[in-house]
Amino acid sequence: MIWNDEKDELLCREILAVNVFIVTKRSTVARGAKWEKVAENLDKQQGVFFKVDKRAVRDRYNNLARELRKKNQN
Repeated sequence: MIWNDEKDELLCREILAVNVFIVTKRSTVARGAKWEKVAENLDKQQGVFFKVDKRAVRDRYNNLARELRKKNQN
C-alpha cells in the first residue's frame, strides 16, 4: 500500500478517535491493542483501500511526527 495525503489524514483522525496516547504507557499491551484497533478500523474504511497492520500504522505515524518536528524546528 502506498500512503498519500488522504490516507494520512484518515490515519490521524483514527488515532485521535481511538485515543492511542491517552491513559496508556509506552510499550504496553494496552497501547499495542489500541494500535491494533486503529489498523482494524482503517481496514474497514469504505472507498479507500487500506491493508495495514499495527506495525505499519505505528511506523507511518512516527514518520509523520518526525517530519512535522523537523519542519517546525526550521
